[in-house]
Amino acid sequence: MRIGFITAFVILALGTSSRAATYQQGGLRVIEPWSRSAAAHTTGAGFLTLTNIGSKVETLTAIETSAAARVEMHKTSMTAGIMSMKRLDSGLTLRPGESVSFAPGGYHLMLVDLSKPLKAGDTFASTLVFLSGTKIKVVFPVKATGPVATDHMSHH
Repeated sequence: MRIGFITAFVILALGTSSRAATYQQGGLRVIEPWSRSAAAHTTGAGFLTLTNIGSKVETLTAIETSAAARVEMHKTSMTAGIMSMKRLDSGLTLRPGESVSFAPGGYHLMLVDLSKPLKAGDTFASTLVFLSGTKIKVVFPVKATGPVATDHMSHH
């Protein structure tokens, strides 16, 4: 009944909005996934913290979602005042006890060719896929970013 447990856990995690959403499968834990608002057919971004609490090396190889045509893992870095972004084609490897934050300005998920707009307050589901075969289903809440025009601010 693993699927039922995962579904119940996701519902429980979503129902406790006062605490950060946490997902766990095997030796892997995902904390507080979120995404920025973005228009359809553009590129969005996803963020989360991933921790290997197990005893084996784990490699995140893919992220599956119906919200985008594909998801790529990237790392943004600054060298001599020049910002660059590198795609992690071979995935992201975590040793036991290691934690990586996907956050603005560092590691992040690129949601390429969004199938629909990501609006603040919406959510979308995705599955993190690991080389070991472990899969973790997570829900990304969408947060407003930057100066966002709201209905009461727009001109009529």
